Amino acid sequence: MNTNDQSSTSQLTIDLNVDVGEGTAECRIDSDVFLIPLTTSANIACGAHGGDPGFVERAVRLAVEHRVQIGAHPGYPDRANFGRLAMALSEAQLQDTVGEQLNFLNSIVVREGGKIGYVKPHGALYHACGKDAELANCFVDCVQRFSEGLPIVGQAETVCQEVCIDRKIRFVTEAFGDRVYLNGGQLKSRSRSGAMLESPEDVARQVVAIATQSKVLADSGEWISVDAETICLHGDTQNANEVIAAVRARLLDAGVQLRSF
Repeated sequence: MNTNDQSSTSQLTIDLNVDVGEGTAECRIDSDVFLIPLTTSANIACGAHGGDPGFVERAVRLAVEHRVQIGAHPGYPDRANFGRLAMALSEAQLQDTVGEQLNFLNSIVVREGGKIGYVKPHGALYHACGKDAELANCFVDCVQRFSEGLPIVGQAETVCQEVCIDRKIRFVTEAFGDRVYLNGGQLKSRSRSGAMLESPEDVARQVVAIATQSKVLADSGEWISVDAETICLHGDTQNANEVIAAVRARLLDAGVQLRSF
């Protein structure tokens, strides 16, 4: 949640980010056309966990057209599992794949007249960077080698945040609008039933609580605190279009302004 002073009043603002550009020939994802104009930051796949060139190009073009901030969304090179299972990569292998992914996306972004504004690891890589300091440092090295000072997005109170703070790199805290939380602030594993909020109204209610109160209702029924400059929605869910429409409407009704971080 951000509070910006405007004259004598304070305006709540939040960044809304959505995972896009993840479609492939085997798994078409066509929601990007609807989602990108309604968001403020777009996490665009980099061709590894998903994202054939045509889908990535469309996502980049839409983001540039609608002045949506572009973020790189590199993940494990494992399309069979959509990058959601951890891989035992060596440091050199991780550096190679992340570097290749960032360069792949950047070549399209530059061609379309845009600029990469941040990096957010995808799926299992995201969670691994939040727990493993060696891996987090390696990932940060890859990002900084690509573009020094480029911000990194992730959950608050994780190893990745500590690494970025120690290295004086901007870390943008993120919460999830469509994931279920456990009492300790962790996300409920996707391997367990009920890990995702499916109703657009349920997602919208959680997003508004994060944006206005910095809280979510955990799986136990207890309210827990979350720190978030940006809130993520997933673009690969069946009702992603309905979800983002409900989220935007509820945020605006609550007096929250959408603005990229």
